[in-house]
Amino acid sequence: MKKISARTITEPAIFAAAISLLAPFSVPIGPVPLSLATFAIYLTGGLIKPVKAAAAVCVYLLIGIVGLPVFSGFSGGLEKIVSPTGGFLLGYIPCVLTISCMMLISRKVYMYPLAMAAGTVLLYACGLCGFMLQSGRGFYESLSVTVLPFIFTDIIKITAASAVCIILYKRIFEDRPKS
Repeated sequence: MKKISARTITEPAIFAAAISLLAPFSVPIGPVPLSLATFAIYLTGGLIKPVKAAAAVCVYLLIGIVGLPVFSGFSGGLEKIVSPTGGFLLGYIPCVLTISCMMLISRKVYMYPLAMAAGTVLLYACGLCGFMLQSGRGFYESLSVTVLPFIFTDIIKITAASAVCIILYKRIFEDRPKS
């Protein structure tokens, strides 16, 4: 039987906590709020392996589903998952998996923003589809309220998260003593 290391358990827990701390801070700019959740998702995908990253996001989602106020605007509950913005919450899973899997390919500087941009495209697709299904609005109207207002701020978050990941990855994973 394989032993489970403390690192295996603590990494997802730490990142679930980080997402839970950052995500509630948001600015309502329409039906979809501008949130720091994506920044936390970018950090999670950029720093830890895919299974751990997905576990962190799933723990975050479960914490929110049971009612703790970890979703945007300090909200929580199952109703957020089935609301018009629920597609974004569920989209965090393919987003973080894409980022983390791409980071397995290379840790070159250009890969961080490339991986985060690819993950964001999937996040936008999930959010857009969820919004269209739940709100009954058409594609272009939904696109104008769920994707277009966020492109500029997501570019800023991707840039900042890439810089933070480059620095932290080197300090946390590359500079530690080998056992």
